[in-house]
Amino acid sequence: MGANRGIRLRVIGLGALTAVAALALSACSSDGASTGSRTNGAGNTVGSAPAGLASFSATSPPPEIPRLSGTPRKGVNMVVVQCNVPSCVQTFAPIKTGISKLGWNLKIITYDISGGPNALNTALRQGIKAKPDYMTWNSAFPYETQAKTVEAAKAAGIGLIPINGTMQPAFLNCLSCSKEFVGAGVTAMKIPQALEKNPNVGLVLQPDLKSQADEMAGMKKQAEAAGGSVSGINVSASNPAPVNNQIVVGYLRTHPQIKYVVTTVDVFGQGLPAALKQAGLDSKVKYIMNVMMPGGNDINLAKSGQATAGIAVELEMASYRVLDTAARDVLKEKIPADLVDPAGWQQVVTKDNASSLPASFQAKDYEQAFYKAWGIR
Repeated sequence: MGANRGIRLRVIGLGALTAVAALALSACSSDGASTGSRTNGAGNTVGSAPAGLASFSATSPPPEIPRLSGTPRKGVNMVVVQCNVPSCVQTFAPIKTGISKLGWNLKIITYDISGGPNALNTALRQGIKAKPDYMTWNSAFPYETQAKTVEAAKAAGIGLIPINGTMQPAFLNCLSCSKEFVGAGVTAMKIPQALEKNPNVGLVLQPDLKSQADEMAGMKKQAEAAGGSVSGINVSASNPAPVNNQIVVGYLRTHPQIKYVVTTVDVFGQGLPAALKQAGLDSKVKYIMNVMMPGGNDINLAKSGQATAGIAVELEMASYRVLDTAARDVLKEKIPADLVDPAGWQQVVTKDNASSLPASFQAKDYEQAFYKAWGIR
């Protein structure tokens, strides 16, 4: 529900659809072995009567953002370190507008995620040399791989506000992080539960991505609460999409009990509906898709029914949360508890409501919610 999710989920296919995500290109098994665990999969006593996708028809409003205590000073300097994956780039696409509204200065540094943690650390060090007031980045890799660089940035007096990852003492805030991913996983499991009792679900994942571990935890939590099972289908971001798709197809053929397949990282959904159709599995397995990207094919998959549903989560909105955190820090405000590692905004997308959503797959007019909080028109 990043990776990208680092890479973002977001729409969890729906992840994040949401969020971003969280992609890491570290060594990873790509043999398709299951890493999940079955929960209540054999029984029929857990779970209520399916409610159907109509239960997700309501649209989610923008988040409520508390008003700032004053007007942040002009001229604040911010560095954005973004990975080169589409959802990473899209996460920060609107930040230029928000920066301009605040009268701040922006420097963007892009790194190649295929270079792994070394590439991220190199980019972060470039950011430190720019001597910004604040720095944000797509934290696609485990914190341990960047901890020394992060501590160096903190020692330099830079306010640190990453997107994806896990909240750390060195951070002012962590956005689209653990709480959002766990929540996206819960929602991802609720979709098949709305269609049948005790569904068997497969999550396509790279096991060493923190965001996907959080999503799996959320799916397991929801399976335990309302019935069903979830298993992991291991792939790797270092594989070409056709290779990952064949891993998924092979897993589904050897595990015919799986009736739903979920992708929560955008690159893991590339070409998957077509691969399922070619394998004759499209009538046997329902697809719940990954991060919805503006201008992409996700909306057509939802409208046509090739994707049963998707989950839109905070993607672009996360960059505005970064600015909001920085603005509160400039004013020496304590960040409200519900804005720290927030669970974030979510929207389940189906064939029935896909056409009514904004093209950005974000909450309608979310920018205005932040501008109002900042006292900006």
